[in-house]
Amino acid sequence: MLAGIPNLLSETELASGTALLQATDWAAATIGPILGGILTGASSPHVVYWINAATFAFSALLLFRIPARLLQSEQAITRGHWRDLGEGLAIFRQSAAMLTALCAFGFAQLAGGLINVTEIFLVERALHRGPFGFGLLWAASGLGLVIGSLASGSLVERRALMAVYPLVFLPWAAGVLGAAIAPNIWVAATAMVVAGFGNGLAFPLTVLIVQRYTSDRLRGRAFTVIISAQNALLGIAMVAAGALVGLAGPRWTYGIASVLLVAGSLTALVMARGMSPSTLVARQQAA
Repeated sequence: MLAGIPNLLSETELASGTALLQATDWAAATIGPILGGILTGASSPHVVYWINAATFAFSALLLFRIPARLLQSEQAITRGHWRDLGEGLAIFRQSAAMLTALCAFGFAQLAGGLINVTEIFLVERALHRGPFGFGLLWAASGLGLVIGSLASGSLVERRALMAVYPLVFLPWAAGVLGAAIAPNIWVAATAMVVAGFGNGLAFPLTVLIVQRYTSDRLRGRAFTVIISAQNALLGIAMVAAGALVGLAGPRWTYGIASVLLVAGSLTALVMARGMSPSTLVARQQAA
């Protein structure tokens, strides 16, 4: 879907459309567990699963309304799995903007992996709260994600995308650091709203870079490469998080995650240096 959005929207609508899609996704992820718990308590898990199945069917009906030609570039464009993968990798070698997104958001994914695993330990061991505290931090992050993603579209309306990109990691880093040093769960929750806000800015703008700097034919391959690489880094960080919590504790692990996010910001700043608005390649002209 991320690769197909540029075929559904005009260039002027692309940033706001991508932001709205991501905000809707994160809002559903935030509200869904709460709603599921309420429905399960009021009825049974079987009813919730039937409702869930109905939502998938409704989504399929909406997708059927979109002409197939708008969700694919052309028929039979594959040259084999490994050649397709090679073409996707070549895009990142040839485009400074794409390589910037790959490297900078890679640091963010390492930080995200540490945060995801460590959050429960921060709540229980450092803040001395139970399930309520964990749920509160989760909801706070979700709120920040929705606000950030909604704001990301307007952020690049009058500013060069690659000039803004290095800055969006900073509120994410500040929020994570704030949670690391928070004296209680309420301060930590406020900090995680800020962290979620930064995350909500960074992810849609990373997607927007891929959408703008690739051609329609190669966009799917580019997303395959960057999503695969980022998920690999996320997995590595999640494995490392357990050892870090054991060695240094949850607060220091959050602190390390904050440093990684600052590293992502600096990486984007250095790699994007010298790129001017004239270096932007319209998606219709991208190689």
